[in-house]
Amino acid sequence: MENKAIHPPKKQRVQCLTIDSPRKHAISDWMALIDEDNSAGAAKGGSLANSAALVDLPLPCARDDEVGMSRYQPTTALSHLTGVTSQAVKHWTIVERYLLNHFMQSVSRALVVVEDQDNIFLLHFVPMALQNLTVRRALLALSACHTSKVYPIFEHDVLVQRTEALCNLKTELADHDRFKWAIGATLLLCLVEICEGNSQKWLLHLHGARTLLTNTLSDSLQGPPLAILKELYNYICCIASVNSITAPPVLWPLSGTDVGASTVHPLFGSCGDLYHCLAEINDVAAEMDNASPAEHQSLRLREIELSLQSWTPAEESQKSRYTSELRAAGFANQWAIMIRLQQVANKSRNDDPRITKAAEHILSALSLIRPGSDVEPLLLFPLFMAGLGSTTKPSRLTVEHRFTSMEATIGLGNIVIAHKLLDEIWRRANDGDVVDWQALTRARYPGLILF
Repeated sequence: MENKAIHPPKKQRVQCLTIDSPRKHAISDWMALIDEDNSAGAAKGGSLANSAALVDLPLPCARDDEVGMSRYQPTTALSHLTGVTSQAVKHWTIVERYLLNHFMQSVSRALVVVEDQDNIFLLHFVPMALQNLTVRRALLALSACHTSKVYPIFEHDVLVQRTEALCNLKTELADHDRFKWAIGATLLLCLVEICEGNSQKWLLHLHGARTLLTNTLSDSLQGPPLAILKELYNYICCIASVNSITAPPVLWPLSGTDVGASTVHPLFGSCGDLYHCLAEINDVAAEMDNASPAEHQSLRLREIELSLQSWTPAEESQKSRYTSELRAAGFANQWAIMIRLQQVANKSRNDDPRITKAAEHILSALSLIRPGSDVEPLLLFPLFMAGLGSTTKPSRLTVEHRFTSMEATIGLGNIVIAHKLLDEIWRRANDGDVVDWQALTRARYPGLILF
């Protein structure tokens, strides 16, 4: 595979950023990450490390033969959505073309719950990658990270593309008018670290994205793609705050409403109001800082509980297997957030009857969703919460089987790490230990996010 050596440019002074003091340390750490990136610990191992498909074959034509090289361009079936043409990737290497193709066909679909015509990664991120080198490098890094879970040889491409993206990001940060590109690249780099599995650098990128978004004129956030970048940021924050006390807060208002023509949100699905509740629960948890809730916090948690109990997914005008599974995913998330509420409000243990009963409801909802379903991107959080409340062998086997399935169908490294964490929790519980899963996560898997 052809990759040139990377020589980071000299340090440049970053302008146009105003940083609020409470998070100054996180932002400075993020800026340091742009200057110097080290390989992160990741979920390793791929089942096709020695595949014959990895062998470099001789090119049937010269590299400047556009007609001959056209067979190496990404599929044109999605070009009406992405704008990818032979001319647009004329100067891309064969490996880069493969990674772009992998992103469009696999990665983009593993991150959303909607059809291709509403997929924000196809409609917005791919066109941004065609227009901007920094976004391009970050997108290719994410694609390489995803495929490296099957083909470990692509770990080298992760390092190369990520390093180039970070070097180019400094240039984008020096110009306020280019913040759109910087935000897009930063969020993609955040997803790279999440995909790695146990890297903690996603947190630095998330703080960086918040600073960029808050330093961008608010009226420019009303239309795409900046509004979509804000939605992606908020979605990551909602999930990250479940087990990270240092994750930045969401940028209110949290819409969770449709971004495209569909009535289903690409990221939140039909669960926008639920994620609003989850964000509020996480805000209260951050205020409490492991203490018991004060009176005003207890009242707020009670209000959130009433909102959760009264939630029902919107009725779809046309019934289909997809809409049925989307509703089931909504109910699974509803009960998962109820578990989170009990953990914050009452410090409930995993074997608390309220937790185990909610876990049963989650598993009941999951039973309506096929493995490999389009709604699987919404299932890691409820699946993990169901695992916490599973106290019987059948329920644990059901959870573990679904984990194994999602490791293959979605393919992100954080799913593997979440599976490992849950297995360790079960082993300790089998020995009679009372397990604080959040403390264990911070100690053993500090980079895990249930995204």
